[in-house]
Amino acid sequence: MVYNTFNLDINPKIIIEVGTHGGGEALSLQEKYKNAIIYTYEADINKHQRIENNLINSKINFCKIGLGKEESEVPFYKFIGYENDGADSLFPRYN
Repeated sequence: MVYNTFNLDINPKIIIEVGTHGGGEALSLQEKYKNAIIYTYEADINKHQRIENNLINSKINFCKIGLGKEESEVPFYKFIGYENDGADSLFPRYN
């Protein structure tokens, strides 16, 4: 969590987080930057219900899409090999 590593004196109005994972970092951002509007994006449909449950009492704007340079539907590649479900991608992995 980079925003906790540095003691930055900033007051952002809007925060965009790409890759919500479980929602924990978005909640930490909401706690640290109370006046900011937060948008968080997650492409993995298998995580959406967990995220919605974790953000249920928050003011965080949860967007159930991945971000890219153009609007389209593309495959979503799960990362296989390690126990890290946050390493999924819109691009295939080549070891």
